[in-house]
Amino acid sequence: MGRMRLSVSRNRWLIIAVISFLIGLIIRFYYGLTTDFWNDEAISYFNSIDLSWRELFFSNGNFSDFRHPPLYYIYLKLMLIIGHADWWLRLTSLIWFFPSIYLVYRISLFFKSRKTSYLAISLFSLHPLLINLSFQVRPYALLIFLMLLLIYVIFSNFFYPKVYKTILIGFLLSICFFISYGVIWLIFSLFFLAIFLFFKKEKMHSKNIFCSLFLFFVCSIYQICILLNYLLPIKNGNAIAGSVPYFDLNWFVYQTKLLFGHDFVGFYFPLFLVIITTNLKKDKSLINQFLFFSSTGTIGLATIISILFFPVFLARQLVLFSLLVVFVFAQFHQKLRYEFFMMITLLILAINSFNNYGFLFRENIQNTIKQKIPSNSIVLLMDDVDLISYYLLINKNNSSVYLIERDSSQNQNLQNELLSLASRDVFFIMNQAYSSDELKIKESLENNICQKHHCLDIEL
Repeated sequence: MGRMRLSVSRNRWLIIAVISFLIGLIIRFYYGLTTDFWNDEAISYFNSIDLSWRELFFSNGNFSDFRHPPLYYIYLKLMLIIGHADWWLRLTSLIWFFPSIYLVYRISLFFKSRKTSYLAISLFSLHPLLINLSFQVRPYALLIFLMLLLIYVIFSNFFYPKVYKTILIGFLLSICFFISYGVIWLIFSLFFLAIFLFFKKEKMHSKNIFCSLFLFFVCSIYQICILLNYLLPIKNGNAIAGSVPYFDLNWFVYQTKLLFGHDFVGFYFPLFLVIITTNLKKDKSLINQFLFFSSTGTIGLATIISILFFPVFLARQLVLFSLLVVFVFAQFHQKLRYEFFMMITLLILAINSFNNYGFLFRENIQNTIKQKIPSNSIVLLMDDVDLISYYLLINKNNSSVYLIERDSSQNQNLQNELLSLASRDVFFIMNQAYSSDELKIKESLENNICQKHHCLDIEL
């Protein structure tokens, strides 16, 4: 009994890492396979299935989603050869958790402490944002894997510089850029790090980073032109960060909470900045310099651009910062004598993940459509057209879906078209809390068409 207790005590962080991994795995698969899509996941589906290979590869023809580069849609189009069900499409993202957790372990070995490795595995497994992004039918799970692979190769090139690693970093940056424009923050951070290393007389490593960035630019010039062609005329940040409605202190705090995985950013964020700054002063290793420039570059650049130009501060596009938080805090907690602090952190993350903290998904969409909307009906709604269309399609329901415009003057054509149809069941789907003006638009449309059609409201 005494030997068993001693063994458990010595290996407690390994045991905690295994338990955290299993909890994180269960939460990922539970939410991933039991919840419905949110609208952006349905957009991924339709972009992949409706567009040809050529249109996706070159972002031309009917390709219109210029906020996102096409490589993930190409990957998803390949997966659609096997099946179209939501559980299968979620599974194509979930599988990237396994190579990602392995890379977390390999990266943390550069800190030369097994305990750091176990802590990093625990933090990565239980982080709510990383859990949510891991099962979405969006590019984030694949992006997280590739960013971790990038960090691993970058660290390896710091310790054992090789030409092939420098080339590989450039190619990986380019692949990431073809998957998500969120990698822009890493690219700029590497650029600033290379300048810093140049003036610190670390010219070999500076040269390697500049060579990788040059190779990235050469390989990505076509996609860069597409991004600039979309971004410059409209002069907003949607191409980089998706739909960011505004930027103010409340938005910054909310998104930062998602990046850390909990509400206690008033304590953890300043602590994080102190840790990376102190590490840089005490140990000017290349890894600490990378962690400092990548984390401050990601948050700092996104904040500055959001204040001075257009809002781009969005947690899921700044996921690099959450990955860096994992390694920084794993390294920090490994040095602490008081393990209680780390246990509290893991407990907070686990509770938040169980309670879907900041998760993006919908519920009861598919069941509602199956039970309440018969085929050959008319479905009217103001939002989530792609989401409802997807679940109608995979349930072989041929009902027609129409979007109600928020400008009542633009609904006259819709009203005329509906009145020209034979009498049918019309379902007004209420999928969010609508404003009084939006309700008036709905009521006006109801008053005009419900004398001919049988109208019903459905709340989701």
